[in-house]
Amino acid sequence: MVALHLPIVTFPFHWDELGQFAPASLDLYQDGSLVAHSTLPNVHPPGGDGHRRAHMRIFGVSVASARLAMLVVASSGIAISFLLAIRLCRGAVGAPAFAAVLLLMPRRFSFRNRK
Repeated sequence: MVALHLPIVTFPFHWDELGQFAPASLDLYQDGSLVAHSTLPNVHPPGGDGHRRAHMRIFGVSVASARLAMLVVASSGIAISFLLAIRLCRGAVGAPAFAAVLLLMPRRFSFRNRK
């Protein structure tokens, strides 16, 4: 998952990341507060922002650091889905666990609107 995203990990934030998630993570990083104050409140619990904050403390504040933190979460979700599919499809013929991974992996990246 990380290898697939390495070419685009340093691209600028998208509008939704720049408007909500990046400022919320920076609030937690700079102030140590559990609630972001520079953005509007949303329905997401502060766990994701806290995870990005911890990642920024270790690896520094950058776009790549925030993206790699979320890739860790996504990769963990794919690995857990793979292990769950193995457990649930023990008696199935073939390799259905790989189907779960392939359905969760990104199909392609769009580089058309990037400069």
